[in-house]
This record gives sequence, structure tokens and C-alpha cells, in this order.
Amino acid sequence: MVKLRSLLVLAAAISPLAAKADVPKILIVYQSVTDKLPDATGFLDDPYATTANYLAGYLDESGRVTSVLWGMTDANFRQAVLDGKLDVDVETISDKGVNKAADVLKVGYVLRIRTITKAGRTLAEAELLKTGRKVWSDRGEVQVTIGGSISTSDACRSLANTWQAKLFIGPLKDLNSAPVVETPKLDPGQVRPPVEGVTEEPAINNADLIATVKGFREEKKLGYAIAALRDAVDQAPFDPERRLLLIEVLVESGQFVAAAECASGGANLVPQETRFRDASISAWIAAGSPDKAQDLLNLALTKTPEDPKLRLLVADISLSQGKPEAAIPHLESAAVASDSGDIRLRLAQAFAMTGNSETAKTHLLAARKLNAAEAARYPVVFDQLDSATTAEMISLRDLIPRLIVSNQQASARAELKAIVSRNDARIALLEQWKTAPELTKVNEMALLAYKLFALAIDGLVSYSETRTEATLLDSRIDLAEALKLAREAREAFIAVRQSI
Repeated sequence: MVKLRSLLVLAAAISPLAAKADVPKILIVYQSVTDKLPDATGFLDDPYATTANYLAGYLDESGRVTSVLWGMTDANFRQAVLDGKLDVDVETISDKGVNKAADVLKVGYVLRIRTITKAGRTLAEAELLKTGRKVWSDRGEVQVTIGGSISTSDACRSLANTWQAKLFIGPLKDLNSAPVVETPKLDPGQVRPPVEGVTEEPAINNADLIATVKGFREEKKLGYAIAALRDAVDQAPFDPERRLLLIEVLVESGQFVAAAECASGGANLVPQETRFRDASISAWIAAGSPDKAQDLLNLALTKTPEDPKLRLLVADISLSQGKPEAAIPHLESAAVASDSGDIRLRLAQAFAMTGNSETAKTHLLAARKLNAAEAARYPVVFDQLDSATTAEMISLRDLIPRLIVSNQQASARAELKAIVSRNDARIALLEQWKTAPELTKVNEMALLAYKLFALAIDGLVSYSETRTEATLLDSRIDLAEALKLAREAREAFIAVRQSI
């Protein structure tokens, strides 16, 4: 297929340590779907085929599986064809042919990879099957810098490394690891006597990497920053600073699941580094998976229940679930232990969600004095305030009949009063909150939606007192417009996040 894989196969054939009988095999099948692939006249010229080659190399190096690539360049595949055991059309990949190859080659897993190139974008998909049943899948964009520093090969290698990490965290995590390592023979002159008590480890200088990533982030080229960081993590997988910076940029780009999985991988490699645990919990919360975050958090709390960082994460889960009252005690406790701008921003949000506008303002001003990353926090604030407001907009429709029934009017009016308080506090908070320039329009749309919601509430309060049908109609119209604009604000928010 490509010279890289040929070299891997040759190395495997030479080295007596390269294969073990008890290591399961995995058949890797690559195919491309394209409407126009420049400079690609056939399979062998496909620049994205190296994704499969790199992935095969990474999997072989782990010692957990032995890879077999579909095609005559793979020694095992070729031998089966030449011996007459495998009768398939190598050039035409079909489900029947893949199943037959899996049976003949006695592989435990089949990993199917394909790239789809349309309108200048190339997406890569991977699907792992075990005994014919899909057990894992993933999808990612192959990002290439035209005329820049990131090549097709670099992008394919980065994607392959991401996939092998996800496979070993996910469906292949229970396989035993036995990395293939061939120890070279040393000349006597190369051998140095050991020095007791001294362990030599090369120092890692991340200054250039940090500067490069900073430049990409300032130019809003987060895809380039991620590719550079993935490559850096490949070179030094045990360096926590590189991986933590990658997680930070993944979160910034809105790739919360990828960030959580990257953090989990770091926690597995460096268990004593609690920052990976915390980052994984935070990313799962941002990804809208509080249950996964809670599982990790429960485990951590059994070890250090009073850790201020863990209290902060407990509060984050409560906020993500729309339970600010549950979050506030944990935030206040964390602030007493170690006050920070991030804690104060969360307190501002929490009190706004309860309807306490003045206390929310006090914490926001305190956060600014502590140099809080206000604009960076805004996407989370928007997401959670928007979810809470939209839910209340929908619930308002159910309040209307209760305003008519005599014995339910008092409770319905009390609920309206509480909604007014919370909505006013949300408006006040968003009017003061600093946002990134690209999200200014989103914030304006959200504010307009919340203000229309306020008009709808005022109309219902007036209707409950006067029973004027025209007032009720106006209120219904305002509510419908508020819901529509809130939905448009959400769509605009998602579009901005995806464009970064």
C-alpha cells in the first residue's frame, strides 16, 4: 500500500519478538469515497491511505494486537491469497469479502476506515467490529494546511494516534500490553557503568511549542494548534504539560468529548497527576454528560472528600443540571479554602440562576478584581442560562390555564413572580458579562429573547388581574417570538463554536 507499511511488515518478519501466538489479530480495511481527489489516480496514490498505515504501526507497537492490512502489500494477507485460502477481489472491498478474509485470517477484530472527500473537506471514519458486531466507531476531519507547516502525512498520523488512544481506552482496554521492543547489541565501547542513585531523563522544553500554539490560537486557527499538540503529545506522551495544553485547546474549540477522552488517557498514563482527572470531569460536564462526570467524581471524593477542586467540580455538575441552590454551598466552601476568579464567576452565575441579581453582581465584580477569565467562561454560562430560560419559556404555557382556575391562581402567580425574578437576574448578568467578539451577536440575541420573555410574563400577570383576552393574545405572541429568538441564538452559538 505505502512504503511505511512495507517496512513495518519487513521488520515484523525479521524480529523474533515481533509476533506472539496469544496476541489477537486485527484486520484493517481502508477505502476512500471522493467526488474529486486531486493527484489521486488510484488507491496507491490516495494521500489519506497512510492513516491506516500509521494506525497499523501504532497498534503493532503496543503489543496488544497484531495488525493485518487488507491488500497484497501485507505479508499475511498476500500469503493467504497465494496459498488459495483467501479467494477475494482485493481491489473491490465488500462486506462479504471482508467477512471471508476475517474468517480465513482468523482475526478477532475488523477495523474499517474510510475517507470521504467533498467540497474540499476530508472526513475520516473508523468502525471496529468484533465477530461481526460493531463495538466502537469514531469520526474526525483530516485537517491539512495548504502551504503551511502541517502536511497530509502529519494530519493522518495525528488522526491515527488519536484513534489508537481511543481504542485502548475503549474497546481494547482489557487486552494485555506487551510492547515489541528489540534491544540492540552494544559494542563494548558504548557500555557505561551504571551510576547508583542517578536516573537520566531528557529535559523537555515546551517553550517553542507553547509559542507556536499561542500564535495559532490568536489567529483562531485552533485546528492547526490541535494538530501541532497531538504531534507533540505523540513524541512525549508522559509529559503532562503538553497533554493539558491539548485538552485546553480541545475545550476551547468545543470538542468536549475528545478533551475528556484525552484527559482520561493522561490519567491512565500518569495516575498521580490529578489535573487529568479534574480536566476529564470538567470536559464531560461541558459535553453534556454529567453522569460520566459524576462517576469519576464519586471515585475521587472517596479519597479526598474535602478537596476544594472537587467541591468546585461538584458545583459544576449541579449548575449543568440546573440546580444552582445545590451548587452554591460547594462554591462558597471552595472560595473560603482558596478564593479565585473562576469560583467567583460560578457564584455570579449560580446566584443569577436563583434570581438574586445583587449578589450575582457582587461576585462578578469580585471576579474581575481577581482577573477572572470572563470571556472564556461565557460559552458555559450561555449554554446553562439558555437551557434554564428555554425550559421556563415552555413551562409558562402550562401556567396559563392555572391562572384561570380560581383555586390555582395564587400558586400560579407565585410561580410567575419567581420566574420574573430569575429572568431579570439573567438579563442583568448577561448585560454585564464580557464576551469574546465572535459571540457578541449571540449575546445580543439571547438578551432580546429574554426581554421578550419578560414582556410575555408581564402580559400574563396583567391577564390574571384583568381577564382581558387581547392581553393574553399579546402575551402568547411575545412568548412565541421569545422561543423563536432563543432557538436562533442557540443555533448561532453552535455555528460560532463549530467555526472556531
